[in-house]
Formats: sequence, structure tokens, C-alpha cells
Amino acid sequence: MESRDTLIGPTASSHLNWDTAIPIAEWVGVGLDGSPLRVQILDLYEKGLTGQIPPALGDLAELRRLDARRNQLTGGIPPELASYPTANT
Repeated sequence: MESRDTLIGPTASSHLNWDTAIPIAEWVGVGLDGSPLRVQILDLYEKGLTGQIPPALGDLAELRRLDARRNQLTGGIPPELASYPTANT
């Protein structure tokens, strides 16, 4: 929820349904896999996000893909995410 609060911009609330009242498996842009289920994908493409990429995303140990293109994000990539592998797509 901390990441949601950091990223929400004027239009993000209409694109993201991240709320504690909704099961995380139903959150827009969140892909779960594994046993136990862990966040492996964050597809935040063109979601009206603003602000900076939250360092807390680095706590997602099983995160394999983060797509935050076409938003209004500022700042650099947090060091907490610097160790994730990158791929050309």
C-alpha cells in the first residue's frame, strides 16, 4: 500500500484498484506465481502514475518484471531495484 500511495497521481486511482478490501490476486497490473504466491510481475504501463519509483518495490524478492513505461515518474531507479536483472525486450 505504501507503493500505491507513492505512485498514485491524478489519474492513477482510475487505473489501479489496489485496496486492502480487494484480494491482491485481483489487483490491476499485479501478477502472482509460485507457492506460496508472490508478486512476480508489476505491469504498470500507462497507468497515470506520478512521483518516484518507491524503494519498497525492492522488497518484492520474487519480482521478475516491472513495466512502468508511459507514466509521469520522476527521479532515478532506486538502489533497492538496482540488483534486479535487466532484459532487452
